[in-house]
Amino acid sequence: LQAAELWAESLDALDAARARFPVDFNLALLQALSLIRLDRAAEAIEILSTVQVLPSENARESHRLYEQAHLLAAMEAMDAGEGARAATHLESALEWPESLGQGRPYDPEERLVRFLQGRVEARRDNQAEAQVAFQAVVDGSPELAGASGGTGSVGSSRLDILAIPALAALDRTAILQAVAEALPGTSDSTPTGIVSVGDAGRFASRLAGALLEGTETQTAAEALVRDFPQLFDDFEGTIILRALTGR
Repeated sequence: LQAAELWAESLDALDAARARFPVDFNLALLQALSLIRLDRAAEAIEILSTVQVLPSENARESHRLYEQAHLLAAMEAMDAGEGARAATHLESALEWPESLGQGRPYDPEERLVRFLQGRVEARRDNQAEAQVAFQAVVDGSPELAGASGGTGSVGSSRLDILAIPALAALDRTAILQAVAEALPGTSDSTPTGIVSVGDAGRFASRLAGALLEGTETQTAAEALVRDFPQLFDDFEGTIILRALTGR
């Protein structure tokens, strides 16, 4: 049922399964997944806060579900204008509870959480905290090191796109200009040393150009996505796009 994306039906099946096997953490994780896909983040968080996951193949998914649930709850709070609640969920999304059966990696991927933290703190007029969060997004996008002698590529993944509005928030105009002038979809360095790769790179280059022209991130992203229909067509993509557009 989940493979067919019949999320409501899968949840019915899981309710029955968990009634018979209440301590099976694999079923709990599957139930959390269905709740997340049904945009019922609070219920997923409740399950993930009480389940005890043993190290196993499914444990690899436990933190991803935990992060997604708190991200969705944070965006829901942002939509409701509840900045403090959103900030709390984003702080939780950065945690690695031992009960979920997976330890924190040395260098975890945190850019989506940090980007939303920047947006939340900017809305709350906590500009110093917002700057720290946006800088973390840029620091987590090593391809942008091309602007200072690094590898020189940008936009190799969808998460790299988040660095563009982060750079704008940090007033890094020179790097934005370099990205906007990159040759999308090629491997040839521009004079600035930055290369744009694939659809994500083309999106990033065009977004950088729009922001330099003074277009708001939300407006620019909503306009661009029409030209990149496949870029955000899975669940992770919808979360990234929602972070960019605020919708």
